[in-house]
Amino acid sequence: MNGIQSIVPSSELITLLQQLIRIDSCNPPGCEEPVAELLATVMDKAGLEVKVMRFDKGRANVLGRLRGKGNAPAILFSGHLDTVPADKNQWHHDPHAGIIEHPVLHGRGTVDMKGGVAAMVMACSILARTKMKLSGDVLFAGTAGEEVDCIGAQQLLTQNLGPVAGLVVGEPTSLEVVPAHKGALWLTITTTGKAAHGSMPEQGYNAILAMQRLIEQLLAYHPTYQKHPLLGPPTLNLGVIQGGVKTNVVADRCVLHVDLRTLPGQDHQVLLQDIQAMIDTQQSEDPSFRASVHTETDRSPVETPPDDRLIQTALEVGQSVLAHSMVPKGMSYFTDASVLAPGLGVPTLIFGPGDERLAHQVDEKIDLRSVQLAANFYVALVQEYFGCGG
Repeated sequence: MNGIQSIVPSSELITLLQQLIRIDSCNPPGCEEPVAELLATVMDKAGLEVKVMRFDKGRANVLGRLRGKGNAPAILFSGHLDTVPADKNQWHHDPHAGIIEHPVLHGRGTVDMKGGVAAMVMACSILARTKMKLSGDVLFAGTAGEEVDCIGAQQLLTQNLGPVAGLVVGEPTSLEVVPAHKGALWLTITTTGKAAHGSMPEQGYNAILAMQRLIEQLLAYHPTYQKHPLLGPPTLNLGVIQGGVKTNVVADRCVLHVDLRTLPGQDHQVLLQDIQAMIDTQQSEDPSFRASVHTETDRSPVETPPDDRLIQTALEVGQSVLAHSMVPKGMSYFTDASVLAPGLGVPTLIFGPGDERLAHQVDEKIDLRSVQLAANFYVALVQEYFGCGG
């Protein structure tokens, strides 16, 4: 593995990442198709088999396949092509200009997660150019919509990918080996009341006050869970609340958006039942109380045992490429692995460049050295996993 760094050209990698940042794929609305087409061109030029899968106006996935020389199941690299929106008036640099102030590249998506996408695509391209004799295929899937609904990952599962042995998701992990992340259950809870003039509140039923009672129960809620060595406890966040229409009107509607982050072993349906039980309790105590709960997002936790071959190989490769000891870490955010890992039923590794704390932030930026190291890591991971040496 000592020669890995020299065969991953930093100039090409940086150029590709700049090109990706200069394509606005903020979601909503998405518009990932130009990103998919650019990556398809790069992979096709390197000698991969490439397919762009369009499924809506401006929306697309891209799939590249490097054919191996044997019959071993494939390794699937995965990254999403969309980013969260960016208000350039808040940024010091244009978020889509791809400005470099060495060793940092500024822009929306540098961390989440076009840095990881560029590193994975360049790694696949290098593997193709050097004609390494791999015992299985190497796939790269660029997916649409992860920031909103994971629609691209769901579309990918409809494709005939063939046998897959492992999944590598290039989300930002600060170059840490991550075999587990939390799940997410996002809920919309609505209370309804009766409008009345603000000077006569007794004539109405205030939906905001009804929501207040429910919030007190939510904050006192402690679901059962098994302690996880990498992920910490589950969490609950009250993200957005909206209620009422005017100061002098009794609110007849209040809406609360709740973000639950869950651990392996927690059943999301049980959590929903518990919250419905809170609503039922309030209604039994107050016949005028009305509330409903709706699921916005339901993403499974992801967990691969640290002693799995994919994770152990990643730890060994990481120690060699990054020149320091590696231990498994956990992440609180969710990824497309929430869809792909259970859908494919394969071990999963999350590993990518960039500080995850900068994701979704104003003035998002990435150290280009971390992108280079990630590309080196991905090449070495394939070599070691397929027993090619280095």
